[in-house]
Amino acid sequence: MPIESFHTKILSALIFGLCACIIQCQDHHFHVVTDHYQGKLHNKEFDHQVFLGTEEAKDFSKLTPEQSKEGLKRIIPEIDSNHDNFIDLLELTEWIKNRQDNVITKGVRSSFQLFDKNSDNKVSWDEIRLSKYGIKDQFETSGILVASQELDIQKMKYDKERYYHADVDNDLKLSFNEFKMWLHPESDPGMLEFLHKEIMYKSDRNRDGFINFNEYLARDHDNAAEIEHDSDWLKYERQKFNKYDENNDGKLDMEEIRIHYIPTLYLNQVNNQARHLIHRADSNHDGKLSTKEMLNNFRVFVSSLPDIKHISDEL
Repeated sequence: MPIESFHTKILSALIFGLCACIIQCQDHHFHVVTDHYQGKLHNKEFDHQVFLGTEEAKDFSKLTPEQSKEGLKRIIPEIDSNHDNFIDLLELTEWIKNRQDNVITKGVRSSFQLFDKNSDNKVSWDEIRLSKYGIKDQFETSGILVASQELDIQKMKYDKERYYHADVDNDLKLSFNEFKMWLHPESDPGMLEFLHKEIMYKSDRNRDGFINFNEYLARDHDNAAEIEHDSDWLKYERQKFNKYDENNDGKLDMEEIRIHYIPTLYLNQVNNQARHLIHRADSNHDGKLSTKEMLNNFRVFVSSLPDIKHISDEL
């Protein structure tokens, strides 16, 4: 389970809305379009998008149950990298990471084309600011930021700092790879130092300079406090938090974030989701999945059209 909205007049409004939707993805390490929990209810669609990617998950939702099973059956050998006919935690973690990396690259390519307004295969800060915030240069340089625009000034400041941090060759424009670093800093080791500050800004909701346990949980979804407190996931997250909290003061400071939290955050989230999927489908509780277990519990991994026969039986 878990280990973070991305932002002629009609045409401009449509482009701005599309850019905002794409940018929203950079606030989450899992690049999906739905929430893992809706209220206290578990949302299977989140699991499907993490396991398959958003587009393939959507394709599976159009298949019959039998077709979905067959599709999953074809995928399983690709996950089983050691060919022992079982899917263990390491294999499923690596599979999810690769699927999410594919989603990231595809999303970056689409975003790059939208932001690169002059089609020079580079993205400038002016292009980012205009696309994401709708602000032209003279408004920023003169300090005129209209209150009615409801801008998050601090967020724009961090975006600009991250832009200069990602500009490795210092030419004041981002290449495709540099733009990927800007859009998804969690995917590049060179951006870790910047992420130390950004994760504090995004997680420290009470602005006391620390991340407490509730803020730590809320990095993945806003309703984390509503998750039942006896859940295995919550206990697991508490153990990890306590491990990061070296001085045992019940909160994470910047140094603890630098040493423990950031380097493992993304992999922890991938690992948590793999652990979550195994937990839901591991019928014999041996910590790994057989093909039979995955197919018997295929709806944990993939969606399908409603089972008409099952509905008819219930009626």
